Amino acid sequence: MFEYKKLRKNFMDAVGFAYKFSFASEYEEIMMRGVLQIYIVIKEDGEYKFVKYLKYRNCTEEMFNTITSEFKAKPLDEYLVQKVYKI
Repeated sequence: MFEYKKLRKNFMDAVGFAYKFSFASEYEEIMMRGVLQIYIVIKEDGEYKFVKYLKYRNCTEEMFNTITSEFKAKPLDEYLVQKVYKI
């Protein structure tokens, strides 16, 4: 329910979605399981802002590929690099 409100609130300013994938431990890195955080990307006054949207815990490689393609999400670093080059 909160996700729907976040999406509606930021819909007009949204540029797209970004993701950040991280492993909690070395064991999970070997098992290819981690935490996937999806952000709503908003562009205000020429700067990107990120709103936490969804979090998937214990995410496998198959889930990662499916979720990121469904949202057409780009890596979070890609937006941050673009911001650095514009300064």
